Amino acid sequence: MSEKTTSAFSSEQETVISFLHTLIHQRNIKTEIELRAALDEVKSFGPNLTEDDLEAIFDHMVVIIGVLMDTGIVIQDKDHEPWLSAASANIQWLRWNAYKQYLTQSGRSPAVISSLSESLDSILDHLGNPFQAHSWQSRGLVIGSVQSGKTGTYIGLINKAIDAGYRYVVLLTGHTESLRQQTQERIDEGTIGRDSRFMGNGKLSNKTIGVGKYLAPQHGSNIFGMTTAVSDFKVANVAAVNFAPGADVTVIFATKKNKSTLKNVTDWLTTLAHDHGQIPGPMLLIDDESDYYSVNTRSADKDPAAINKGIRTLLKLFKRNSYVGFTATPFANIFIDHKIDDDLFPKDFIYALESPSNYVGPDQIFSTSIEPGSPEERTVLTLDDAEEIFPLKHKKELEVAELPESLLEAIRVFMLTNTIRDLRKQENFDRSMLVNVSRFVKVQNEVFELVKEVVASYKHAIDLHSMAFKKGNANSTMSLFKETFEKHFEFTEFAWPVVLEGLNKSVSPIKVTVSNSKTDKALIDDGLHNSMPNRVIAVGGDLLSRGLTLEGLSTSYFYRNAGAYDTLMQMGRWFGYREGYRDLTRIWISDDMATAFAHVADTLQDLRLEIAKMRQNHMTPAEFGLAIMNHPDSLLITARNKMLTAKFGQKKTISLRGRSLESPKLSKDEEVTLKNFEATEQIVEELTSKYGIAKPFEASSAQGWSDIDKSYVADFIKVFTAHTSDPHFEGEALSKYIRYTAAVDLQTWDVAFIGGNTKQSRDLKGLKLHLPERALKSGTDNSWLVSAKSRRLAGVGDVGITLKKELRDKLKKQYIEDFEGKRNVPDKIYVDELPRPSLLIYVLSPKQPNVNAKEVFPEIPVVGAKISIPPGPAGASNNDVDNDGVTYVLTKSAVENWTQNFSDDLTGEFEEGEVDEA
Repeated sequence: MSEKTTSAFSSEQETVISFLHTLIHQRNIKTEIELRAALDEVKSFGPNLTEDDLEAIFDHMVVIIGVLMDTGIVIQDKDHEPWLSAASANIQWLRWNAYKQYLTQSGRSPAVISSLSESLDSILDHLGNPFQAHSWQSRGLVIGSVQSGKTGTYIGLINKAIDAGYRYVVLLTGHTESLRQQTQERIDEGTIGRDSRFMGNGKLSNKTIGVGKYLAPQHGSNIFGMTTAVSDFKVANVAAVNFAPGADVTVIFATKKNKSTLKNVTDWLTTLAHDHGQIPGPMLLIDDESDYYSVNTRSADKDPAAINKGIRTLLKLFKRNSYVGFTATPFANIFIDHKIDDDLFPKDFIYALESPSNYVGPDQIFSTSIEPGSPEERTVLTLDDAEEIFPLKHKKELEVAELPESLLEAIRVFMLTNTIRDLRKQENFDRSMLVNVSRFVKVQNEVFELVKEVVASYKHAIDLHSMAFKKGNANSTMSLFKETFEKHFEFTEFAWPVVLEGLNKSVSPIKVTVSNSKTDKALIDDGLHNSMPNRVIAVGGDLLSRGLTLEGLSTSYFYRNAGAYDTLMQMGRWFGYREGYRDLTRIWISDDMATAFAHVADTLQDLRLEIAKMRQNHMTPAEFGLAIMNHPDSLLITARNKMLTAKFGQKKTISLRGRSLESPKLSKDEEVTLKNFEATEQIVEELTSKYGIAKPFEASSAQGWSDIDKSYVADFIKVFTAHTSDPHFEGEALSKYIRYTAAVDLQTWDVAFIGGNTKQSRDLKGLKLHLPERALKSGTDNSWLVSAKSRRLAGVGDVGITLKKELRDKLKKQYIEDFEGKRNVPDKIYVDELPRPSLLIYVLSPKQPNVNAKEVFPEIPVVGAKISIPPGPAGASNNDVDNDGVTYVLTKSAVENWTQNFSDDLTGEFEEGEVDEA
């Protein structure tokens, strides 16, 4: 938490909260009863506090002690030698303890701090041992979640590393100055303890901040920042702090991923080299967003790309060095060739962090288990009027003369959100809105000017007419605000007249800014410090996507194309922590982008499960042989020039083993709908004739048949059509895969008809079924979008329906124990235990996607399908069946592994990854 974010509490309340924090950590308080007793002990420090004031403190602290975080998962090299446990007795954790106090006073949960400390110890233990004088190098990767607090984690690692004896720290912050400055502020607060904006005149800054308040003077002055909150590295900065290297002195750089800056840092450090042209070290290099710019994009027979080469050169300068990449989207990193010794492949360890229980991520916003009336149910809104004004495929010459109504509505929502947060006594907390509709500076600037005009117009109308409107005088603008409130916020604890009265004061401080390459360059050229207003509408593009953290982001307007998993997920700045305003968060996004986010959420979840499985099997990072499914609409995993060691299937690659396939899109075509329903009735009729009446599956509303011949499933899939844009259920290819596979364990299937809790029922050729209800929304391509915002057909746990209840319960219990704080068991957990592949059929009872929708549903039920294929025994054959629509991309180690051990599963021709020198 940044120090600039002031508290919503009074100074007396803050005093009581501070003492309460101390007691919570000292006594490891976990229950409300213990918290109430502790509050009674310290309430005397606020003699003027009322019972309501104390109750507000109690409610605030209940949330904090209720936040949990599990330790992460690590896979490591077989030669790893632990060192930290033996060395701990000789380490004084001065800087870490100060950081821990800083986190405590910032409101971090005791359980989260404890888990963070364990995770950091594990990561530190996998870095090079600073107590060993001989040469060593360490390469690792830490995977977090988007907007989950990676910065706070690597600051904690830096503090522990400094305490352990690391004396050189280089933090690569990204490629923009605005992001570098933002990160520098966090380093100033969390590690250095001094405000670097006040450094100069040959003196260190004497303004103590953050951890500096918890360090003795002699411990706070032995760390030197070579960069400041207004300037990246310059040799003049060295003179400003009168730096002299020594055994107990630490230097730290927070610098951009810029080849010139990297060279300047390396050149200056070279002047300190005296041991055969090297610095004894030890040195720690933290690479934030390590999938971006750091990965080599050139083939092995050419010089590495500039940033990659600069990082390698800097590391080689130190006799003892550790490199740790941090990212939420590790797709590019796992494609680094693990056989190139001096490249950045994380050969020593890969650590997957867990997120605290109050983190709101893609698996929640785009989840199948969103409950009606929950905050997440209201979060995502479909954009259907943006294409005409700023088309997804536009050029920099695009003229933007007006804004779509949806953006005007989003601005009104943000203004109302400010008012509601003020009424909730959150007046001093930052809040922001994101507008991202173009990657071109010219277009961004035009949108910025138009948004400024709209905001000024709204402010003017509110100032002049809000009170008169309250008295009954008509005004068109104020009527729009009332309609917006009733549509979005009528559920809140405040009535419209109360919100209207506070509107003018709340919207007055709102500023509109634009952030792009032009404004970022001005920071460097003019030596300016970037500072976001505390109530801001931020217009921008890629700089906002891969850069600035927008504090208190509550309203997002996003209409962009993304060509890769990693780019897409990084654009989702709305993930993170939303304490006190989670129910007010709104995201305007296109249907296709919502579907893509849901898909990537599944991919990232599968990735973490694969890492967990690798740990159980004692696999190393070099064996990180993952096959990651391409997005069905050609969304690449990462840029192709970052996948030089990958193999691309021209048409097809590996089997569907261990996978579930479903479509978030179903055809609206009447003939297709009829054909799908007839195929459904036909499979019921045939299976009833062959195997008897359908039987219920244990502890579920599903009915069906077990251990049936695969030909019935192949016949159904051949006829069934999901939607023309979805290759998963491209009937001919998938049907061939099912019909002709020679694998022994794929000869029989389970078929289940999923039931529901609706009153609507259907007699399907003798099978009486209560239909499952799903929201259906019209897509722009003659499709039904299933489950509206979550874009999912199957419900949570549906894939496990064909398993015995005892096994389902065991798997669920084990998952919840392994991933504390998680409630929904991923499909993959169940798929891996299936005795046979399964076909799940959904005869849907449609419902409107929201209260304002007026969809016209067909009389014939819309049918959806999902297939799941278990992993099977190693080497199970797939009979080299065509499977055009489903493509996988393999890492080099995965190709080697599949070729050696699973050659029967590899199909199609391969070509080397293409190189894009641009």
